[in-house]
Amino acid sequence: MWCATLSRKRGDKVIWTPELDERLILLRKSLSQRSVAERLTQEFGITITRDMVRHREEAIRRGEHIRSEGNLFPDYAYTAHKNFTHIDEKLERMREIYDTFAGKKCFILSFSDLHSPLIDFVMIDHVLKKYQPIIEQKRREGYVIIILLNGDIFDFSQMSKFAKGKHRINVKEEIKLAQELINVCCQIADYCVALLGNHDARLYQYIARLAEKDPEVIEYMEEKLDPLKEIEHKNFMYINHIELQIGGMVFVHPFTFSKVAMRTAQNVKNAILANRDMMPNPQKIQGICMGHTHQVGYYLENGVLLIEQGHASHDPDYRLERKTDRKWVKGYAVIQLDENGDIDLEETRAIPYVERKEALA
Repeated sequence: MWCATLSRKRGDKVIWTPELDERLILLRKSLSQRSVAERLTQEFGITITRDMVRHREEAIRRGEHIRSEGNLFPDYAYTAHKNFTHIDEKLERMREIYDTFAGKKCFILSFSDLHSPLIDFVMIDHVLKKYQPIIEQKRREGYVIIILLNGDIFDFSQMSKFAKGKHRINVKEEIKLAQELINVCCQIADYCVALLGNHDARLYQYIARLAEKDPEVIEYMEEKLDPLKEIEHKNFMYINHIELQIGGMVFVHPFTFSKVAMRTAQNVKNAILANRDMMPNPQKIQGICMGHTHQVGYYLENGVLLIEQGHASHDPDYRLERKTDRKWVKGYAVIQLDENGDIDLEETRAIPYVERKEALA
């Protein structure tokens, strides 16, 4: 049984007990906030002001006074953390996407690092036309066809901390060209699935910098300026996160990078396995397919298939001034999963793309 005694915190802040809450609720049925404050002060022997009554009433309306039998803390405190993180929301979305394809054979074409408005539509046009008969055959065989956009769908260079170069890019054009891509992908595939990359995150980071003194502005702007929420296709799915899992394959667009060939994929694999409890099916991680490095390669390491799938964009201006040790490589990935979600290693690979011709995989 809770004691009715009131104690104080620093700054003479009242600690509200269940008895005090009940008395406030009862008195407010007939008295003003000021009168309630005076009455509570008299009855409980501690100074309570009108503002204290007002703030407590607001908390009561939110249900913050409710304490179930056996709980040491008010009920709301046990789930309050969900108001301050997006982890539960993102894990739930990852589970929704995973469950959509669970138990289904999947044939996946994955493109990453599109960097709209620099999307290489010629490359993607060529690849999609090349795979059209294969897609039709796979569909006859009972496969679900998925085109996956593995991060950095947008470039958002105008929001970058780096020099913008000669050409100022209209963000509306970036979004429009990405929508053109998604429209076609949704027509060709049973599903178009997208996740975000480090360049996509520039929009949210930019908003946060502008509104860092007002969190409510950030929340409003993030909701209004999420360009992928404008996509109306029913077969379009996306997650506001850098990872998702389909069957035994984890698709990821990391923020980290190593100049050593395939080292980024190794590091990402180690991080995912170390935190596998955050995956929808932690016991079924057979492969990692990733963007971000703009390199193409794949190999099997300790039973896990590692794929760096290249990029599908034209070079930005800064490539002239800031040349990298390893030349960027255009490419894409093909992933095939059976009905158990197991990766078909003979049919899954990264494929480099070179000027209308493709190297043998």
